Amino acid sequence: MNTQPTALFLLTSMVLLGGCSSATHEPSAIAEGAVAWAGEQHKAVHDGDVGAKVRLSDLARRPHLYAVGPLEGLTGEITVLDGQPTISTIERGAFRTASSLDHGAAFFVWTYSANWKPVPLPGSVRTLEDLAAYLPDAARAAGLDARVPLAFRVDGKVESLHYHVLSPPAHTLPTFEDHEKAKVHSSVAARTVRMVGFYSTEHRGVFTPGTSDVHAHFVTDDGRFAGHVEEFELATGAVLLFPTSSASANRSEDSKR
Repeated sequence: MNTQPTALFLLTSMVLLGGCSSATHEPSAIAEGAVAWAGEQHKAVHDGDVGAKVRLSDLARRPHLYAVGPLEGLTGEITVLDGQPTISTIERGAFRTASSLDHGAAFFVWTYSANWKPVPLPGSVRTLEDLAAYLPDAARAAGLDARVPLAFRVDGKVESLHYHVLSPPAHTLPTFEDHEKAKVHSSVAARTVRMVGFYSTEHRGVFTPGTSDVHAHFVTDDGRFAGHVEEFELATGAVLLFPTSSASANRSEDSKR
């Protein structure tokens, strides 16, 4: 696989946000716990910019990758937990998952972290909306700067979790209406899951949806179900985790175009 065009694109399009890191040829060369992203949700959904902005095989050269985003062409979902990819697609009307690094993402957000710090999750935090409201205070309590993009995980059991996987009728989605129609919805109940997500108040339509500060994916403990989280109800005992080294040098790989 020839990755030179991707590497050249990343080099010429890099910008630093709020940090002191220097530009690099490698999209994986970010500080431990920092957040990087490539492509934009708004451009993919509204403008049909759905080509691969980064490839999993490039990012996974470094261990402990955590990431979420849609497949190139918006033909499915990518979830990476500790370097292990789960590719969610719809085939002949059925939900499928597979593990492969041979994919590109239409837009993508990621971090690297070998260690994660658990943070108390009060009983009042049960839903995705509750979690989004709680994340800034939880981050500050963990010594993190909630004004910059943050990675987080949630491990535990859900009473219910609603999600979608993209499955367009064609390889491009030129309109927002087509994008909404391409979402195939489903749910799981009473399952143990691992979620990875990214939080920012400044990146709606970039790496979070246009209506939310959170972009999160999940994988069930048996790996059979995975996708983009729409809503959930947590069971007692779920745990919130942050990277132990979360740097402020968060970076877009391509917003300097």
